[in-house]
Amino acid sequence: MSTVLSRPRVGSAVGVRPVVPGSTWVGLLCLVVVVSLCGSGFVTGRYARPVPLHADTVALGAGGRVVEVPGEAGDLLVPGTRVLAGVPDSARLAAGQRAWLAAGTVPVVPELGGSTLVRDALLDLAVLSRTDGVPVAGWSGPWRYVWPRDSALVAAAFARTGHVADAERVLTFLDRVQPASGVFQARYLPDASGVPDDRGVQLDGTGWALWASAQVAAAVPPADRAAFWRRHRGLVDRSSDAILRLLQTPSGLPPVSADYWEVAERRLTLATAALLRAGLEASCTLYTDRDPARAARTCAAAVRLGDTITARFGPDGYPRHLGGPRDSVDLGVGFLLPPFAARTDPGARAAWAGAP
Repeated sequence: MSTVLSRPRVGSAVGVRPVVPGSTWVGLLCLVVVVSLCGSGFVTGRYARPVPLHADTVALGAGGRVVEVPGEAGDLLVPGTRVLAGVPDSARLAAGQRAWLAAGTVPVVPELGGSTLVRDALLDLAVLSRTDGVPVAGWSGPWRYVWPRDSALVAAAFARTGHVADAERVLTFLDRVQPASGVFQARYLPDASGVPDDRGVQLDGTGWALWASAQVAAAVPPADRAAFWRRHRGLVDRSSDAILRLLQTPSGLPPVSADYWEVAERRLTLATAALLRAGLEASCTLYTDRDPARAARTCAAAVRLGDTITARFGPDGYPRHLGGPRDSVDLGVGFLLPPFAARTDPGARAAWAGAP
């Protein structure tokens, strides 16, 4: 079956393999690329006709402005950077990018051989974050916005590669735009001034915010964690309370919501349920040693939701929708596996391994 990347954004097309315990970096960084490229679905030809992949990249041009560069014009860049060659300050900009990379780490992924994919992905994310300090999904007009799910993955990638300040700016942005309800809109203007349209709320954003918070917190030096907690406690509290409210249903599952496909849904998707569970597990971790009472509530809720997902989605092979066919397994089942889930259901792992 062919992969359809039906929502063109800046990035690279990569093959995606099932995540295994020894390949956490591969899974995380590939998911950054996949979710950025596939906002409306990682789908097969059964659901949509193939469309060409928008393969432009981003770079810094004159004055450090972000520009698009055609994918086939890589020779226009300073080697090893995302800087246009030949502009007046290209040497200074290239030196800045090299210094930024050197301040963190570029993970070595043996499975990729000598590929520069990881380095290039990090530079893409840094350039896409340059203008407003937070990552937009792409530089083309329709995607020059901040999606909570995309930005959460970018925050995790930054935190895990030693760029903690860049990661924390994402959390600060999410804190600014999050309403008192704790439930995020689908996407936001990068200056945090509002939303670009009426797509409405998408419940998975709240789980993403908590998961990202835990990812960044784990990368903060121990001496700085108390201050980190004070800065971001509001985001954690509002998000945790929101998920607990969303699960006050007869089934113990959240309401129906659009997920990363960004289409109207009539049935609950596994991705939404799985990411709210991931958020609760992250909340449990964040509250431990800080607020034991809240930790107890979110830990227990994470277990209950995990058990309910297993009971309701598991018998059908973890399909995309509750009660859906076995052959509809999609990327959503991956959110039941590390690095998103602490507990892994063997059935979910088998469903992921057997998916197209």
